[in-house]
Amino acid sequence: MSKITDKQISLIMKQMGFDPLYLTKELRKKHVQKMTLKERCEYINHMRLPFGIVRCTPHRLLKKWLGMDLLSVMNFGINFYRKSKDLNFLFNSCFHISHIDGSEVIDYGFFTLGENAEYSIATEKRIDEVLEEGVIDLSTFDGDYIVGFGPKTFEKFK
Repeated sequence: MSKITDKQISLIMKQMGFDPLYLTKELRKKHVQKMTLKERCEYINHMRLPFGIVRCTPHRLLKKWLGMDLLSVMNFGINFYRKSKDLNFLFNSCFHISHIDGSEVIDYGFFTLGENAEYSIATEKRIDEVLEEGVIDLSTFDGDYIVGFGPKTFEKFK
C-alpha cells in the first residue's frame, strides 16, 4: 500500500466505477463552500464516500475546506492495508466525520466490512443511525464530553 501511487489508486477507483475526483468536485462547488464546517461535514457524510475518493482529494482542498491533513488519511490507508492485506477498502468503505472543533475536523474514520464482503458498506442501515447523530462540534461544549458517543447515543445508555 505504501508503494501504491495516487495514479494507481485513481485507476483502481475508475475501474470499480467510481469518480476519484468526486469529493474534489464537490468541495469546489460554491454552495458547498458557503456552508459552515459542520454543514459541510454532514453533507459529506451523507455522500458515503469510499476511502479511495478521499485519498484522491488534493491536500490543499482537504486542508482549506475541512481542516484535514492528507497525510493522516494516507497513514490510515497504510495501517489498514498492513492489517488486512486487502485493497477492497479503497472502494468498499464509508468515510465518516464525527467531531469538529471550530474550524477543523478532529475525528473521522471509515466504516468497513472487512475482507471479501459481498455487498457495499454504503448500504448498511447502521450507518444511517450514525449519520442521524450528526457531526459534533466540540467548540460548543462548556463542560465534560465523552468522546466516542454522540449525544443521542449517550442518552440511550442512561
